[in-house]
Amino acid sequence: MGGHSGKNSQIIGYKYYMSMLMGICQGPIDALTNITVGDQDAWDGSMTDESSIYINKGNLFGGQKGEGGVVGTLRSLFGSASQTVPSNIKNTIGSDAGVSDMRGIASVWFDGQVCAMNPYPKQWKFRVNRRMSGWDGPVWQPSLCEIDLTSTVSVESVDNGGTSTYKTVTGTIRAMNPAHILYQLLTDTVFGRGYPRTWIDDVGFLAAATQLKAEQFGLCTSWDTKNQELADFIQQIVNTIGASLHIDRTSGLITLMLIRGDYDPDMLPVFDRSSGLLDISEDQTGASGAEVNEQIVSYYDPIGNQTRQVRAQNLASMESLGYKNSTSTEYQAIPTAELAGRVAARDLKTQGTNLRRYTIKLDRRAWKVSPGSVFKIHVPERGIDNLILRAGDIRDSSLTDGTIQVAATIDVFGLPSQAYTNAVTSTWSPPPSGPVAATNYMAQEASYRALILAFGSSEIQSVDRQAGTIEVFAAKPVSTGLSFSMDVSTDGQTWSDDDDVAPFTDFGVTAAAMTRWTTQVVIEQLTGEDSIAVGQAVQIDDEIMRIDAWDESTGDLTVARGCVDTIPQPHDAGARAIFVDTGSLVEETEYGQGENVTARIITNMLNGSLDTDLAPTVTVGCWGRQGRPWPPANVQVNDEAFDGNPVISGDLTLIWAGRNRLTTQDVLISFSEQSQAVEANCQFRLVITSGGNTIDSIDIPGDTFEWTWTVAGQTAAFASDPIGSDEQRSVTFTLSSFFYDPSTKVFIDSYQSYVFDVLLTAPPPLQVTAEVLSTPTVFGGAIVSSKSIQAITVEGLSAPAKFGAATVTVKPEGVEGTTLVLPMAWQPATITKHIYD
Repeated sequence: MGGHSGKNSQIIGYKYYMSMLMGICQGPIDALTNITVGDQDAWDGSMTDESSIYINKGNLFGGQKGEGGVVGTLRSLFGSASQTVPSNIKNTIGSDAGVSDMRGIASVWFDGQVCAMNPYPKQWKFRVNRRMSGWDGPVWQPSLCEIDLTSTVSVESVDNGGTSTYKTVTGTIRAMNPAHILYQLLTDTVFGRGYPRTWIDDVGFLAAATQLKAEQFGLCTSWDTKNQELADFIQQIVNTIGASLHIDRTSGLITLMLIRGDYDPDMLPVFDRSSGLLDISEDQTGASGAEVNEQIVSYYDPIGNQTRQVRAQNLASMESLGYKNSTSTEYQAIPTAELAGRVAARDLKTQGTNLRRYTIKLDRRAWKVSPGSVFKIHVPERGIDNLILRAGDIRDSSLTDGTIQVAATIDVFGLPSQAYTNAVTSTWSPPPSGPVAATNYMAQEASYRALILAFGSSEIQSVDRQAGTIEVFAAKPVSTGLSFSMDVSTDGQTWSDDDDVAPFTDFGVTAAAMTRWTTQVVIEQLTGEDSIAVGQAVQIDDEIMRIDAWDESTGDLTVARGCVDTIPQPHDAGARAIFVDTGSLVEETEYGQGENVTARIITNMLNGSLDTDLAPTVTVGCWGRQGRPWPPANVQVNDEAFDGNPVISGDLTLIWAGRNRLTTQDVLISFSEQSQAVEANCQFRLVITSGGNTIDSIDIPGDTFEWTWTVAGQTAAFASDPIGSDEQRSVTFTLSSFFYDPSTKVFIDSYQSYVFDVLLTAPPPLQVTAEVLSTPTVFGGAIVSSKSIQAITVEGLSAPAKFGAATVTVKPEGVEGTTLVLPMAWQPATITKHIYD
């Protein structure tokens, strides 16, 4: 007969192979650092030149027990100006001469397995790095271009037991200076504005790049040219860093100015009525009731490969207003929580302050004021004394007018060097990214029914009656679980492996204790309930039961007891309940009696199969359970179901029902159902013990379902130690089935036996009034005779008994009320004959 979960071996799916050319982005790039397929890591490293790697992730999506994986050769094509595509790739696509070298496009070529079982390949994603490559000309200020950031995030870790946890990990992020991003977008002639470098204010851009480098304000982002205009992408970068990109009113060059608080108020230009201020009007004042007191910033964490959040809060405002007023902003180019926190504090300052907005009219003396610059106004008649304003939109009037109109706000801008913010930690734990070991599992020797379900009745006819095999159950450890499989070993060193898989098993525990006859119980702590159905088997401890009713909303379970080769047993509260028909694996190999088999349980997830070194193991001894006769059922003592310690005075009669594994097969017949004819060469064995001594061992034919222990038999059994008149003597009965083949001398007893105790008591002395058959006078039923009694014949026993005169006491002749006092072992009967001398 490897593990088996179905009746017949069959093709369960196919592996799928493809050659794929996948474009990534505008080339060339600096490095390829990560590849994910179906959101699972297929490769991680740093490929800094065009080369080939071999990806061997055949279990990435669960292997053959899930949706396969990725196995094959990947060739990187960075898209350099001198790139040459290998001939084998060109010939696969078309012909060597007809396929270009694809310069200017970063791409990869993959040849190999892309999936299995599921004919739909999963999405591939690539993490690339481009900071120094792809410039239209030399890199501008290369020493400032690269900004390496340190990020500490929570990522998943799998310990040696296969348990998935989340731990704090610190990593390095290769970010780019935003000033360089903007510079390249403005000057690149392929994908940018294509402006000459002479149009760029090198001094202003250099000052911004230097400060951004000092602030460790590096960005990681990509530009989706199909869905975002260049102007919008540029503005996205400008908004993220808090800057103004405009034409300098002095030089006429495109300049970049960071909006910061890095100025000396005493050195700012002042405009009043005597120095160029023509008019001032207040446009808007924010209402205090609508002020924002919480700023949420979303950013993208490239180490954890997910969007995260941080929060900046104004606790004083929350206390004053009595409520939280939040606003959210996405900065997907920000890669770390620390930087996102500083930006959140910056935005909270702008959103949470009642900013006064002014329209200022100045004369030509304000010609140097540019967007983003800072100046002061002094208007004593308005109560304004050296108010610092930040310039926004600037509009010039006609040459003859000379008025400059400036939209300005009170300056509260500036990027803090430190921000005290709350990184948002979700209460939801994402599913583990790697396979997780099963923690709730069980293995046992497989029953005859388990073999029927796994292999079919015809296939197991040739199985040696004394051979055994194992059955394994495992609960789903996490929501991403698909199935489980197993490897087996008899020495713990050499393991067999096959491709059979089974769905995870539903497990639970009983909420209350169960007697032998309890049929209703509540099941708690279910690991799954969708596949539980009426008519299936559930195993509580070592007893198999049939499910007669099931309420998944409450966990109420109604069962029929003592099915298959098990008998009703008491169970404690918290006993493990295994819904064995929801998922199991039965090993095909036959094992001899006394052979120990170790199973290694391998869980299969959406993201791969558990490493065998992390798989839990369990060892089971085989003793030929599947070939053992099933025990008798519906055992009763004097017409009562056996339980407790019944007190018996007089005859003791046992009755039971027969069971037959060969005719029952996989049908769940309960303990209390009608009797069946037993297998050929099967009998019953009753062993009676008391005080540690065996009183008797009785083999009962297989067609007999009743046995009686008479008082005479009890007396004979305890002849050397009679039961006292006030004594209750404990006697243990063990009732089982056994198979015996006279030709082979093979003896096999049942997997389980009934063991129960009774308390025997001594019956009162038996008084029998004789029937006078001859001439003696009768007084009150007594025997009165002038002659001595030589013998009395008593009928009604299994055979007439004759007792000599020495065993009978007759009171003196003529005394009224004389009776015969017979020994306890005699049964009530009629004395039919007296013999006199």
